[in-house]
Amino acid sequence: MVNGPPVGPWRHVLMTTDLSEHAGNALRRCLAAGLPGDAARSLLYVFDAPALRLAMSGSMGKEEQRDYLEDLCRESGLELAQFIGRAGLGQIRRIVQPEEATVVGELQKTADRVKADLIVVST
Repeated sequence: MVNGPPVGPWRHVLMTTDLSEHAGNALRRCLAAGLPGDAARSLLYVFDAPALRLAMSGSMGKEEQRDYLEDLCRESGLELAQFIGRAGLGQIRRIVQPEEATVVGELQKTADRVKADLIVVST
């Protein structure tokens, strides 16, 4: 669903995934339909970082929190790369982001950062 007809070609399409088979199917359909056209494409995966929200996060020092997030980011990046391969999505910029507030909030921050003019939600 889009809010209105495009006023010109899209420059950057931000797609999202939860790494599920359904998301892969939806993204393949989007690409097959030619929706992104020649626009730059990014794929966002927002991952959960539960230890930062739990009571024990207060007992984790800044360095431990950073290391924890780096490990999760690395693992999530590998999972995203495998998903892209399984789904046959081809060349696409991969973005992994921890869920610090809400998934919607992370999506909006990322869309603003990459200057996306179309967001494709596949979940």
